[in-house]
Amino acid sequence: MGIDEIPFQQYLVEITFCPDHISIRDSEYPPTAVKPGGAGRLHRAGQPTYYLASGGDLAYIEAAGIDNPQQYHIRPGQYVVVDLIAVGEDYPEVKAGMMADDWTYGQSLRNHLEPLNVSGARFASTKAAGRENLALWRLDHDEAEPGFLRADWTSGSTS
Repeated sequence: MGIDEIPFQQYLVEITFCPDHISIRDSEYPPTAVKPGGAGRLHRAGQPTYYLASGGDLAYIEAAGIDNPQQYHIRPGQYVVVDLIAVGEDYPEVKAGMMADDWTYGQSLRNHLEPLNVSGARFASTKAAGRENLALWRLDHDEAEPGFLRADWTSGSTS
């Protein structure tokens, strides 16, 4: 079955983010900076996306190889995302495509999800079985505003 035939709108979930959702970023850059030419599992160059892991231990596993790693937390709040883990249970080709080492499938999937006006996607970790990650993006395709990611949400620090 092709991506166009999957009813992704049936897999929308509201996720409440809390301090347990961690993003590892290079501390040499502002927390919300995105590499202009960078690409990832659910984005191509020019599509700012923020990846978060469900826990600090997984975040460091996922971010292995990042220079000057700094742990950041997302602003607490609720976001509507597509649950690609649930989609993959019903459509094995989605699970296989998302678990592939090649990011082409996920990048095509992102382009298909954007018209749904969702803030991102929940997906399985390829590096730690049974664990999950989140990818978030702004609907206006811009970088997140300062303060979206913080090292500590209790101190009021914006870095």
